[in-house]
Amino acid sequence: MKEDSELYYSEGDNLREIVKRFEAMVKSNRIAYFDIHEYEQMVDHYIQEDRSEDAINVLRIARKQHPNSTELTLKKAEIELFSGHLSDALEDLISVEAIEKNNPDFYFVKGKALLVSGDTLEAFRMFDLAIQKSVDQKLDMIFEIVAVLEEFNEFEIAAEYLQKGLTIDPDNSQIFGELGFILEKLNRTEEAIYAYERMLDADPFLPFGWANLGTLYSKLGKNDKAIEALDYAIALEPDGSMSYFSKANALANNGDFEKALEIFFEYSKLEDDSSIASCCIGECYEKLGDFDNAAIYYKKTLETEPNNPDAIYGLAVVELEKDNVEVSYEYARRAIELDPDIPEYWFGLGKLSMRLEKLDDARDAFKKAIALDPLDFESWLLLSEIEVDEEIEQGIEVLLNALAENQDIAALHYRLAAYYHMQNDFDKSLEEFDKALTLDKDTVEEFFEICSDAIEDQRYISLLKNHLSDKS
Repeated sequence: MKEDSELYYSEGDNLREIVKRFEAMVKSNRIAYFDIHEYEQMVDHYIQEDRSEDAINVLRIARKQHPNSTELTLKKAEIELFSGHLSDALEDLISVEAIEKNNPDFYFVKGKALLVSGDTLEAFRMFDLAIQKSVDQKLDMIFEIVAVLEEFNEFEIAAEYLQKGLTIDPDNSQIFGELGFILEKLNRTEEAIYAYERMLDADPFLPFGWANLGTLYSKLGKNDKAIEALDYAIALEPDGSMSYFSKANALANNGDFEKALEIFFEYSKLEDDSSIASCCIGECYEKLGDFDNAAIYYKKTLETEPNNPDAIYGLAVVELEKDNVEVSYEYARRAIELDPDIPEYWFGLGKLSMRLEKLDDARDAFKKAIALDPLDFESWLLLSEIEVDEEIEQGIEVLLNALAENQDIAALHYRLAAYYHMQNDFDKSLEEFDKALTLDKDTVEEFFEICSDAIEDQRYISLLKNHLSDKS
């Protein structure tokens, strides 16, 4: 967990002085004495600094001063693992196994080596032994194991080890913070929220905790709670730019685009590279109907990030509002070339293609949008319009496929009822009409706009009256 790693690991108050003395010794080419523990500290320090050559140099000198130290052999195995020399590391581990069989660090390093070799089950067994042998420092060992498991993307197992930690210390805020981070990675959002809440119950002055909590609430669509959490994060860390960004997004998702604009502008003041802010500001202006300002900020985004597909598609929307359909179409196509996996882009291209009477292109675009997002019922509806113009059965088939994915969308049932009515298949039409009314009576005009003659048909009117009386 990067945001709060300082909570879990400390190099010790005297490490800086030890490293300073060692580096002075190397520079002056003199010999100074360090004990085994001090050498181990320095090796760990250089490994964490990603300075493997310095770590190897420390170990080389250490083994000259302490040639019979199995602890240093164990540390050598760690460096060999770090440097990608698995077979050498395993050889060193074998050489000290009999002597170090009660040393938790031995099982920890062996577990890492087994993970590297792909023997995950045996690695987990070694980690269990490492915890078992860590009589007074079980939590420290659990955190070390979890850090390794995260490197190997073994997040499920890491979460299990943290749960073991909670059996040792059920109210440990550090465990809950790390657990929240891992559960986020696993997309177990509600569990991650619970973990962060427990962490903040114990220590409410952690800005990263409130920021992460706000982001997760936004993910669940709980934007009011997200904004509240992010306000705490900003109060605790006024320069935390990502909290401003997340809050602005939550406000935009809540439909409060004017307030979102204010916060996006605050975010842009904190970030040197504010192209992402410019694009979001453009979108807020677009949602507010201020298309001139929207275009200004979309173009500003493209000045620093010329291939930003969101800004390019935003310009497609702006140009369409100005009725520049051809220009809008070209922007939409360019956005898709840059990012072909956004269903919204394909939907927009489909609508533009219909406006330009490029029906084959429209058909292909809506099919692509549906493939990316089968719940995009509007693409289904527009595709059915294209197909029904050629053959009513094709339009019906599209809607039946749409309803297999979207049973609860009234618009699809109304449209299918209309197509069956056009076929004079009144039994099926009335059945779909009834389903649509059950889901949403207020949009019944969608049916009568297509089948205006049905308003004189007592079968439809009776069904409508029945549903309206149920409503009252």
